[in-house]
Amino acid sequence: MINKQLGIIGAISVGFITGTTLPAYTANLNYFYDPSNSVANNALNLTDNILNVINYYEGLQGDFSSEAEMIVRDTFVNLSNYMGTDGLDNAIAAGFRPFTPIFKGHGVHYVKPLNILDPAKATEPIGLNFDEHGNLVAAFYFQEQHVINGPGTGFYSTLEDIEPNELITHYQNFKEDYNTSAPDIFDDFGNLAAWHTHNDVKIDNIGSLDSEEVVFGQDLSDQEWVHALLTGLGDDDIDLAIYEQEQSDPSDPSQYPFYNTLMTPGFHMIHIWLGAENQDGLFAGTHDDVAPNAVDEHGGHGGHGGHGNGGIPSEPQDPVSVPEPSVLGMLATSGLLGLVSALKRRFNKAK
Repeated sequence: MINKQLGIIGAISVGFITGTTLPAYTANLNYFYDPSNSVANNALNLTDNILNVINYYEGLQGDFSSEAEMIVRDTFVNLSNYMGTDGLDNAIAAGFRPFTPIFKGHGVHYVKPLNILDPAKATEPIGLNFDEHGNLVAAFYFQEQHVINGPGTGFYSTLEDIEPNELITHYQNFKEDYNTSAPDIFDDFGNLAAWHTHNDVKIDNIGSLDSEEVVFGQDLSDQEWVHALLTGLGDDDIDLAIYEQEQSDPSDPSQYPFYNTLMTPGFHMIHIWLGAENQDGLFAGTHDDVAPNAVDEHGGHGGHGGHGNGGIPSEPQDPVSVPEPSVLGMLATSGLLGLVSALKRRFNKAK
């Protein structure tokens, strides 16, 4: 039996759905590799592919330092197994799962759920972007925006002894007091590396291989976010990443990932376009020719965070029914706050 370090014993019902493979090539995109050839990135031509990447972006944005060029080289090598006709299958076998539905300008974001709290590393992206044809177009990195150093991570580890009527204010103060700057892993690229943020995030149905089952929500109100956290902590069918940690056996598909919902006050994020040429730059936020007919990230599934360099701004969300403060009070007084305290005691005892 898998024991949770902080948590609720709940059931995860995850359906691994095999999707239909779409044609591997689209004339609207210029790839740095041959999408129709599963061995296109072997040692015979990998060097040429990397040179094509460097030449393209240096011609577009100016010469890179030798350190920046090395990051491009090493990252491309690490991504090469996810290029070609077997690329998406290889990514899934390596543990990547849909993080979003397919979005215009992005494709589908895939992420390794077991590694979401790992510090960002320049040559080891935590995420991959596949276009509507199943071809790798980019990789991405993210890191928590609001972090507490120590055994606990995020807002949950600060909840003990907070009164119900103080939850919203406590959450707002937490974000202000524990705000962090973006990682410096791409400082060698100067101002070309523009990070953006995603705030007040809730992502449901992580673990399904059908990306359209994933619901990506962000820019929730403080009240909505706290209410969703308390509801998740009290619902055995919801297993929250970060807030309910447990050890998972990656060799057991029925236990991977060990959560079905990700909630975070916010994270820093950046894309690197090493699969397909992006005329807006190596670290552009979107690509005009990727999934042009898909839903916009500003729409139905939740708004987008603010991009760097004056890029895509946040847009207002559709009206949402927000629980009244009295509802939060009832939830807390009916046992959820007691649950939080119990979880904290269990966590402290485990330390």
